Amino acid sequence: DRMKRFDSAYVLAGGQSSRFGENKALVSVLGEPLIVRLASQLASDGFRVTLVVQNTSDYSQWVMPMIEDGVPHGGPLAGVLAALRDANRLGIQWCFISSCDMLDWRREWRPKLVSAVVSRPDSVAAVLSEGASDEFQPFPGLYRSDLWRLVSELWRDGVRSLRKFHQAIGARVEKCRLERDLLPKTFNTREELTRLLIEKELD
Repeated sequence: DRMKRFDSAYVLAGGQSSRFGENKALVSVLGEPLIVRLASQLASDGFRVTLVVQNTSDYSQWVMPMIEDGVPHGGPLAGVLAALRDANRLGIQWCFISSCDMLDWRREWRPKLVSAVVSRPDSVAAVLSEGASDEFQPFPGLYRSDLWRLVSELWRDGVRSLRKFHQAIGARVEKCRLERDLLPKTFNTREELTRLLIEKELD
């Protein structure tokens, strides 16, 4: 079953959440911490979920696999590096990487992203994008774990930007085009979270 080769998911929860004012991963959404909600949704879709955090002690009340990104205030690229390196160490060729500020995981993303990399053997990643736009969302994305070497080199050269990482892998990234309503719903501020929850209630 080809899907069994695509059943590892890393959720990045090591950010500062500076615009939100507190750790977004731990904010209560519909009665449970967002990180727990996301991990449960991913697990119910057949994923083995690992959290990528700054300090595992902040999440000690939950029994979930976790790794530390090892770079205080390193941003999402530090989390990506930690996830890819861990997956590679475990012999996992492909892993999904998601951010902790996503309201819900949609089951249709997985087969779409998997099909994209399976259909093109030289691809190293697959991401979601809106319609015919060249813009894309790096998370959730499907990434080949041996990219950790490239990310390490970029990091040593002072690169901290996800955009520059994606520019470096360029044409080898598959863009899976979706309607706007099917794209991930993410937030940076309390106001954005409130709006997303209202929209969810109205759906």
